[in-house]
Amino acid sequence: MVSKAVSEFSRRNCSFAIRSGGHSTAEGWANIDNGVLLATTNLSYINLGDDYVSVGPGLRWGAVYDFLDPHGLAVVGSRGAEVGVGGLALGGGVSHFTPERGLACDNIKGLQIVTAGGEIVEANAESHADLWQALKGSQNMFGVVTRLDLYTFLSPQLHSVTSQIGMGSFDQLAAIYDDYIRVRSSDEDARHLAVGLTSYYVPFLGAPSLSLDLLSTKGKEEDSWVRNGTTVVQLPAPLARFEELPFSAPTENRGTMARFASGAPTPKLRYDLRTISFHSSIDMFKGMRHMFEEEIALVQKTDASFSGIIEWQLVTENAITQGVEKGGNILGLEGVGPFIVFTMANSWADASGDEAAHAAGQRVVERGESLARELGIYVPFLYANYAAKGQDVVGSYGEKNIAKLNQVRAKYDRRNTLRALIPGGLSGMQPH
Repeated sequence: MVSKAVSEFSRRNCSFAIRSGGHSTAEGWANIDNGVLLATTNLSYINLGDDYVSVGPGLRWGAVYDFLDPHGLAVVGSRGAEVGVGGLALGGGVSHFTPERGLACDNIKGLQIVTAGGEIVEANAESHADLWQALKGSQNMFGVVTRLDLYTFLSPQLHSVTSQIGMGSFDQLAAIYDDYIRVRSSDEDARHLAVGLTSYYVPFLGAPSLSLDLLSTKGKEEDSWVRNGTTVVQLPAPLARFEELPFSAPTENRGTMARFASGAPTPKLRYDLRTISFHSSIDMFKGMRHMFEEEIALVQKTDASFSGIIEWQLVTENAITQGVEKGGNILGLEGVGPFIVFTMANSWADASGDEAAHAAGQRVVERGESLARELGIYVPFLYANYAAKGQDVVGSYGEKNIAKLNQVRAKYDRRNTLRALIPGGLSGMQPH
C-alpha cells in the first residue's frame, strides 16, 4: 500500500508529508498544506526476533516497552511513552540507555523503506549498507520507513532520584555538573548513569525552579539513595559530588523502562523547540540561564500564558563511540567528545503569541551560539528531534556527511523526487 502511494505521488508530482507520532513541534515536519499526509498510524505491528524486535513506525514507544516488558526485554528508545517510534529513532534518539548503548538510531539493526520510485528496500549492515547508515539521522530524506528492527537486550531495573534544587544553588550545580561531564562521565562506572538538568519558567508555579534527575540503568531493589525521604545519600561513585546539593523533597523511583516511560500526555498548547550544542563550561551554563531569563521576561510581559523550559542533556563520549562501533551514522559526531545538547521548549496559549515566541526563541539560540563561539566550546551539531524550522540540521552534520547524503540520494533518488515532493522535515533541508 505504501509503495503504491509513493509511486502515485511521484507519478502525479503530488507533495506529501510523513507522520509517525507527530511529536515534532516544527511546522511542516509531520503535516502539510496543499498535499497529502501519509500517516503511518496503522503500521503498528510488533514481532519479536532472536536479538531484535521488528516494529512499525506508527507505534508509540510506550506500546513497544509494554510489549517487551513481559519478555524481560528493552530497547533504546524514547523516554516518553507518547513519542512516535519512527521520528525519534530516525532523528537520533536520546534515551535513558544512551550513555551505555548509544543513540536510538545506532541501535537499529535494519529497516524496510519505500524509496522514491516505490521500490521496497531492506537496508542493514549487509544489504544496502550505505542507505542504512544514511538513514540513521536523516529522518524522511530517502523515503517512507515501514519497519524498524531494533536490537533488544535484557531489561534492567532502572533507579532514579528526582529533586527540586533552589535557583540560588544554580552556580553550585553548574560547577558540579561541569566536573561530572569533564572528569567523571568517561568512567566505566558512569556508562549506566544519566544526569538530567532542567529549568522551569512556568507562571502558575511562581518562581523559576530547577529540577535535577539522576538515573542508573543498573539499579538494585536493595539500593536506596534517599534517607528519611529528605536527604540524598550514597549515590553511585561518579555522582557522589551531587550529594553536596540542597535537595528539596527528592523522589526515588524504581522499575523497568515500561514504568519509567509512562506519564501524562503533553498539554495541548502551541510549542516551539530549538537547540544548540556546546562543550561543557560553567560560564556557558550561567550565560544560557541569564539569556533565557531575559528573553522570556520580555515575552511574559505581553503574554501571561507563555512558559519556558530549558534542558542541558549530556551526550557522552561512549555514546558517540557506540555509534561508530555499531556501523556509523550520518550525524558527524566522531571525535567530538562529551558535549551538551541544549534544548529550549517554549509554550503558549494561542496563535496571537506566535511571532513573539518564535522571535524570543531565535534570539536565545543566536546569543547562545555567539557565546559558545566566544568561549571556544561551540559544537556545530543540531539535534534534529529538538530543532525548529529554519535550523539547518543537515548542514550541521558536516561536509563529509553531506557528501555521503548526496551520494545516497544520487543512488536511490536519481531524479531528486523526494526533495521536491516532501517540503518538510530534513527532506526539505537536503543539500543541493
